[in-house]
Amino acid sequence: MRSHLVLNLVAIVSISLTFSIMGLRAGADDPPKYSFSLKEARERKTLIARVRMVPETAKWGDVEVTVGDAWLEARKNGGCYLCFRIDKGKRAMGNPLKFVADDSGTGVMLHTGFGVKWVQGVQYLDAPENLSEVRFSLVRYMTDERPKNIRFDINTPARK
Repeated sequence: MRSHLVLNLVAIVSISLTFSIMGLRAGADDPPKYSFSLKEARERKTLIARVRMVPETAKWGDVEVTVGDAWLEARKNGGCYLCFRIDKGKRAMGNPLKFVADDSGTGVMLHTGFGVKWVQGVQYLDAPENLSEVRFSLVRYMTDERPKNIRFDINTPARK
């Protein structure tokens, strides 16, 4: 009985967090700053290019992380967002793992939907050309050494 209560509470909190992160999109005054799918980025006409993670599989201890859809998306006021969906390793994202860019003091923004059905990472970039310069790491603590062994490359530019 108690375990069912805990599971129901976890489900409610997860759904609440998902809707708050997404800004209750149907009723929000301001649309989200970036898309939550490659399809949405195309529809919003903000897609700059599809990108891919290199290497295809990143490892941290015994956890393997892979990325599915990944894209660069234009910002309304300049710059862009690198957006990517974690395929493998979703359950480890956020706790214990953090996806971090270069030596920044913060991790990549992670959005989680419906428990861990999907996990999306978002990183702001000054310009799409800067993508090739940014190196990412998987770390447990923000103070951990960063191997900077992950990057994203442009896979397919968006059709104009």
